[in-house]
Amino acid sequence: MSVPALAVGKSTVKSPVRAKVIFPKLNSPVEKAIFRICFPAINGISATVLVAQTVQTVVDVDGTDALIKAIGFQPNSVAEVRRAERLVQQDVSLFRNQKSDVTEMWARGVFERDAEKVARAKDEIAEWNASHPDWKIVINPANVQRRVKEMNKLSGERMIKAAPKEIRGNVSSVLKSESLQ
Repeated sequence: MSVPALAVGKSTVKSPVRAKVIFPKLNSPVEKAIFRICFPAINGISATVLVAQTVQTVVDVDGTDALIKAIGFQPNSVAEVRRAERLVQQDVSLFRNQKSDVTEMWARGVFERDAEKVARAKDEIAEWNASHPDWKIVINPANVQRRVKEMNKLSGERMIKAAPKEIRGNVSSVLKSESLQ
């Protein structure tokens, strides 16, 4: 038999036995903090899966790990997965930042008609690819041209394009009226 599912507020999560436990309204910050810490653990005990607040499976856990989480500690099985994910995410971020920086330097060189800057960007790509053969950077010329095109626009044009569609017309009219005065 499974542990009863939890229902918070008006939404209900049904278990195979369709039991419900309704939590009282959480008023104080302390109550909310306790719930934030304990809910994933209680859910982990009932489902043997630790889930994030967005209801995504994080890692499979057993009842012991869920109990450890309930008292406020990070179980080793969860911590090891998180450490590995963090290291991979750091590598991905480093790659994205490097690619973005080199693309920006290349576009800036094209925009300024500075052949040395473009050559320096290409040299950085070659150096990166030589030292990171598994993480090769390939720059799409269309991305460089898109950035150059954006650099040629006035700041007001970039602001209008960045505005949500619903208010773009209003932003455009305000910017045009301000530029006339």
